[in-house]
Amino acid sequence: MVDALKQDLTLNSGFGDELEILTGTPESVDLCEAIRKQLGTDDPSIWMLPFWEQLKEQKKVSKQALQRAMA
Repeated sequence: MVDALKQDLTLNSGFGDELEILTGTPESVDLCEAIRKQLGTDDPSIWMLPFWEQLKEQKKVSKQALQRAMA
C-alpha cells in the first residue's frame, strides 16, 4: 500500500527525490544523518544531492542482490 502511494505521488504530483526525504525509512534516515555528519552541515542545499545519489546507488545494489537471490 505504501509503495503504491509513493509511486502515485512520484508519478502524478511531480514529487520525485523529495519523496524519499518525506517518507524516510530507517535506512534512508541513517544514510541522511551520515552524509550530513560527513559534510558537516544541515544545509539541504549541500547534503541533498549526495544523499539522493547514494540512496539511488543503495537501491540499485539492493535490487541487484534481490534479483540474484531469486535467480
